Amino acid sequence: MTLVAQKEKRFKRFIVTLVFGAAAGLGLGTLVKDIVAPSDGPAVAGLASGQAGFGAQPEATLESDEAWRYVAAIQANNGAAVVARTLWMQDRLRRVLAEEGSQEAVAAERDKLGKRVTDRNFKSNHLRVSGVEDWYVFAPGATVEVVQKDSGAEGLAAPVASRTWFRVTYAERSAALCDTTGIPIRSLIAGVNISEKGLVLKAGIIGNLEIVRDSIQYDW
Repeated sequence: MTLVAQKEKRFKRFIVTLVFGAAAGLGLGTLVKDIVAPSDGPAVAGLASGQAGFGAQPEATLESDEAWRYVAAIQANNGAAVVARTLWMQDRLRRVLAEEGSQEAVAAERDKLGKRVTDRNFKSNHLRVSGVEDWYVFAPGATVEVVQKDSGAEGLAAPVASRTWFRVTYAERSAALCDTTGIPIRSLIAGVNISEKGLVLKAGIIGNLEIVRDSIQYDW
């Protein structure tokens, strides 16, 4: 092989290596982008970065997520399911049993807690400084979408297994959560923390949710 031919061969190898390297870099960049900003919604300021989101996962994946199932129970006005999935409510029932020693008392308290999910009233349908009850955020008829999922908050009543962030969009002003001044909110983002035992953890002074205040939108 002549010296010229050898040089041409080495040059072709260099071009091939360069092309494949660029393609690999592009693929890696796309992968990183998909992890940081899931395809079902943009990255949101104030949320943990670098965590995998649900993206375009099949419905079965969502149905297996405890936070999603909790939200679905609220929107379906299924008070019994909400009570069964909430840590502080289960603690309340155990305390009633210890104090009263009666399953009848436990059943009465369970019914009382369950009614809180369906007995919504206008005066409480406001996002206060201390928070808001979950059933006013995940109101029936609102569109709820998964934004992302991360490892959750720290310092709650039990170890956290995960936290799912939801974007909630209200269809009508009359059914929307209001802000602290009484103005109907169009959409917001809220996070639900799940314990290692699969129960919803109380993350705020009122209700269980973490509300991303900067995510509130009014664009009806």
